[in-house]
Amino acid sequence: MTTSGKCRQGRAGPWCGGLLLAVLASPVMADWFDLQPAYDFENEFATIRLEAVNALSDKWSYYGFLDFNGTMDEPLELEGWFTEHTVRYSPADPGTGWADFAAAAEVDAGSGLTDVYRFGIT
Repeated sequence: MTTSGKCRQGRAGPWCGGLLLAVLASPVMADWFDLQPAYDFENEFATIRLEAVNALSDKWSYYGFLDFNGTMDEPLELEGWFTEHTVRYSPADPGTGWADFAAAAEVDAGSGLTDVYRFGIT
């Protein structure tokens, strides 16, 4: 993943950040949440990942992460970012063979990148 080191004013980024915060602040909170600070030795910059999974209901689920990255010039200045969020809806009842199939919508966005939207069946 390559970032420009500058936060891009795109349409998806603010919505994705808000979605991640909404999932974390929901009454049931995230089913799983992780904060992963790391250092990329190959590219020589720091990174922090916020990641969450939430079963919003029996039929709706959410997965998302938000990375903040440094650059080779400023390895500890976490100005670059990348985010991915997926929302799934399964019309089948849990416990049936069809419950593993779902319609999904995904958005990827990041500094210096064009927003990518994906829709399909998983």
